[in-house]
Amino acid sequence: MEHTKEPWVTAGESSDKGWLTQIINSKCAIVSDANLSEENARRIVACVNACQRHSTEILEAVAACGGIPEEPAIEVQESREKIDRLTKQRDELLRTIDMTYKMLLSESDTKGALFKAENLLWAALDYVKEVK
Repeated sequence: MEHTKEPWVTAGESSDKGWLTQIINSKCAIVSDANLSEENARRIVACVNACQRHSTEILEAVAACGGIPEEPAIEVQESREKIDRLTKQRDELLRTIDMTYKMLLSESDTKGALFKAENLLWAALDYVKEVK
């Protein structure tokens, strides 16, 4: 059986039981209850409409993992910034390794070349420690 299609809306009407809060889709009232507060109805409708493009299976999986993070936009931005820092760090290390290799091949003084290579690699390690 397929779920009731979105969008849903809330409404209210007076009845012999008092005020009825309703949740309605385009065809009929889905819920009509005197015990359903307007705030809860609005929250249910907002959640259903926000999840319109997602399958029930996806929603169940998200719920099983603890739901949507409170600040997903901030977490995404922090992740992007970390990826940018790590990419920059990787690129700098690759340049240092390449430069060290080329210097070792071109240097006639082996002992001097090793000393220079050591200094380049120590500088690269210091750089890695600085980038967090």
